[in-house]
Amino acid sequence: MKKAESFNIIPQNENNLVIEQKRKQMIHSAMTKGITNSQTLRISEELDAAILSIMKNEHV
Repeated sequence: MKKAESFNIIPQNENNLVIEQKRKQMIHSAMTKGITNSQTLRISEELDAAILSIMKNEHV
């Protein structure tokens, strides 16, 4: 799943904005520690998938 696709699925609300802020912090921190952009993209995509899974389980 591409990052852009995941944000089309998740409705924007206050919690999602906090999640996006934390994601940006995580990516910045990872890159300053020498993790490559492609690695941070993969981490971000995995985080998107986990968030979507949790959100789907909460709405069932």
